[in-house]
Amino acid sequence: MRIKNSLLAGMICAVLLSTTASAHYLWVIVEPSETGNDTAKMYFEHSAVPGDGHYLDHFTTGSQMWLQSPMLSKARKLTLTEAKTEKHRWLETKIDQPTPRSVDMYGKFGVYFYKKKPVLLHYYGRFLDVNSTEEINTLSQAPHLNLDVSPEWNEGEMTLTVRWQGKPATESEVVLFGPQKFRETVKTDSKGQVRFKLSVSGRYFVRSSVEFQTAGTDDDGQDYKAIRHTGTLVFDLPEAK
Repeated sequence: MRIKNSLLAGMICAVLLSTTASAHYLWVIVEPSETGNDTAKMYFEHSAVPGDGHYLDHFTTGSQMWLQSPMLSKARKLTLTEAKTEKHRWLETKIDQPTPRSVDMYGKFGVYFYKKKPVLLHYYGRFLDVNSTEEINTLSQAPHLNLDVSPEWNEGEMTLTVRWQGKPATESEVVLFGPQKFRETVKTDSKGQVRFKLSVSGRYFVRSSVEFQTAGTDDDGQDYKAIRHTGTLVFDLPEAK
């Protein structure tokens, strides 16, 4: 089963994320088409729905998006273009690869001040597009992303592994939102993993991050005192069997 109405699912996500409305995240969503190629969209908003794209300029150059599929020998790079309406703005690209597939993205924001503390921000996003729970594991990892949130399904349990440059990210907070107001926040164990019992099909939203107290100077000459990498994962969980 696939979620056809991604806008509705995103609106649900917006409600669930209302407690963190001050934060922006990089979200990747794939909108299916009945007549042509599907569209992969990138939003940098509070939640996974179109917004005014206020900070989108940070990602219009230098960002990278990849398409993964069991039918491809390696991840394929995609070219993003800017799209907008009167009130909304985002990045998008057409994809012709059928499901199952994973669309993964990286973008650098730059330096942002949190209570006078300058932090260098990097963002990552994934959308896992599958037709069955068995297909989830075939596209679990995205090794081309420094921060990778990988799902694995096994007998009604979803294991999420957070990796930083291929190694487990321990003690990283993972937030999972889903249908029927599902919300849990846990920290990864020594293997960089968290586990959830999921029995309701539908769209789920994950976010996690790692931060390093490393000072330096960005390419544009701005100084920072820490580096934060934040990743999201969106997946449509088919009917659990």
